[in-house]
Amino acid sequence: MAERFNKIFDRILDLGAGATGVILMLIMLVVSVKVFFRYVLTIGIVGIDELSGLALLYITFFAGAWVLRRGDHVIIDLLSSHFNPGVKRWLGFITSVMGTVICAVLMWYGTMAIMDLWQKDIVTPTELELSRAAIISVIPFGFMLLTIQFMRHASVYARGKMPAAAKFEL
Repeated sequence: MAERFNKIFDRILDLGAGATGVILMLIMLVVSVKVFFRYVLTIGIVGIDELSGLALLYITFFAGAWVLRRGDHVIIDLLSSHFNPGVKRWLGFITSVMGTVICAVLMWYGTMAIMDLWQKDIVTPTELELSRAAIISVIPFGFMLLTIQFMRHASVYARGKMPAAAKFEL
C-alpha cells in the first residue's frame, strides 16, 4: 500500500515539475509577445506583468516538493560534512520532522486564509481584478505536497537509512 502511494505521489510531483516547465515557457512567450507589441506595434497588453508574477508563485509551489524529493534544494553542510553517518541520519530525521510540522502549519493557515478570502469575495485591486482566493490556493496545495515529502524523508531516516536523494557525503 505504501509503495503504491509513493508511486502515485512521485507521479504527482513529476506532473508539478512538468507544469512548472510549461508555465516558465509560457511566461517567456507572453513577455516576448508583450515586448513585441509594445515596441514594434506600439500597443500595450494589459495584465501580462500581473499574470507573470502570479505564474512565479505557482512555479514555486508546484516544484517545491519535487526539488525536495530530488535533494536539489540549498543545503548548508558547513558543519554536517564533518559528522559521521549516524549523526547525519539523526539530523536528517530531526530536520524532516521540523519541516513536516512547519509545512503542515503553513498549509493549515493557508487553507484558512483561502476560506476567508473566498467567503468575502476579495479580488486584487489591479486591472484584472482576480480572485485572491484563487491566486493563493496554490500555497496550501504546495505546502501539503511539502508536508508529505518531509514525512516521507522522516520515515526513511527513522528506518536508519538515507533518502535516495540526500546530498550528505557519507
